[in-house]
Amino acid sequence: MGGKRKLHWFSLIELLITIAILAILAGLLLPALNSARNKAHSISCLGNLRQMGIAWVNYSLENGDWTVYTYGAPWDGVLEVSHWPVPMEYGLREKNSKGKMFSPVLRCPAVDPETAFTNDNTTDPKLISTYAYNYFFGNNASTDPAQKMKRLVKAAQPGEFAIFADGKPKDKPRVFKIQDRNNLTEYLSPHHPGVQSNHLFADGHALGIGILSTSNQLCQLRYHFYRNSLNLWP
Repeated sequence: MGGKRKLHWFSLIELLITIAILAILAGLLLPALNSARNKAHSISCLGNLRQMGIAWVNYSLENGDWTVYTYGAPWDGVLEVSHWPVPMEYGLREKNSKGKMFSPVLRCPAVDPETAFTNDNTTDPKLISTYAYNYFFGNNASTDPAQKMKRLVKAAQPGEFAIFADGKPKDKPRVFKIQDRNNLTEYLSPHHPGVQSNHLFADGHALGIGILSTSNQLCQLRYHFYRNSLNLWP
């Protein structure tokens, strides 16, 4: 009982072996953790899009069945009120580190909030979204027939038309105006696993579409209202 306890110290070799084992375990776990994080971002993004779809329908119900405009003439002299995110901007807001405010529902969680504004270097940020809205839903200041304002009740096949999708910072009030799949990567961004851009359709369902896949028929048909000389959403 009175003997001294012998202490065992790690040798340099044992310490290096332990560090190597921990590094191997970290290398095995990190890809799985990154994959889980990316999947969680995609699921949250789809939830955002479904909430946006509810707000989009509610706007129509409260405004004579007209859908949200893409652009419109400003009614109080402030430019940003003419852009589609304004009537969509429901719910609580949050701030990025520069104090710029926006709705969290309008930002894909896979996108850095610091990039969620087009003019972060000014004191007057425009209210925008990381999502893009279908350009052909209408501009009440335009005479272009392709941009005719739409009424929700007129949709012949609402499940066929994309309303919102993960967008690129091309236009300030982010929109996409696609005639064929060759324009997809110009306007849409694959933020999610499988090179997918999440989409919301006019019937309320949301899904990810691999926008780089040449075999995906969704990429070729569901962004424009005119097919075979027919207007499917007059």
